[in-house]
Amino acid sequence: MVVLKKPKQAAERPERMEEWGEPRTEPVKKSLSILVVDDNPAMLRLLTMILDSRGHRTSTAENGRKGLEAFRKGGIDLVISDYQMPEMDGLQMLQEIRKTDPATGVIIASSRSKDELKEIFGGHGATMILEKPLEHDDILEALEFAARAFPKGI
Repeated sequence: MVVLKKPKQAAERPERMEEWGEPRTEPVKKSLSILVVDDNPAMLRLLTMILDSRGHRTSTAENGRKGLEAFRKGGIDLVISDYQMPEMDGLQMLQEIRKTDPATGVIIASSRSKDELKEIFGGHGATMILEKPLEHDDILEALEFAARAFPKGI
């Protein structure tokens, strides 16, 4: 699991985290089917807009239960999910996904601290954890990392 912690100033931001290995020389070329799960409609719109503009196909769900239902229908290459949501949170959804599918990348976004996130998600199979608020580059970097770590369908 990689945790991308946002530094306070953009100038402090590393080009790539060393755990990621060598940076890709080009972006993911294949159009991915990405499930975005968040209870915040504005965040769903933002992520969908960014991913769609890169040629990916997105579907959305407003909580972990609905996200899990959408995932179980099949055809999902990557999941990007909020952590704290009603009905079923991102951790519970991740655990359910991992029971049957260890090959799909699952990126979790949260406003909690880096240490809390490591404690909560350690050992549960998250591909990456992003700290909110998210920026455009955070999303694209996470997508690149997921393409290397979980190449199912990519």
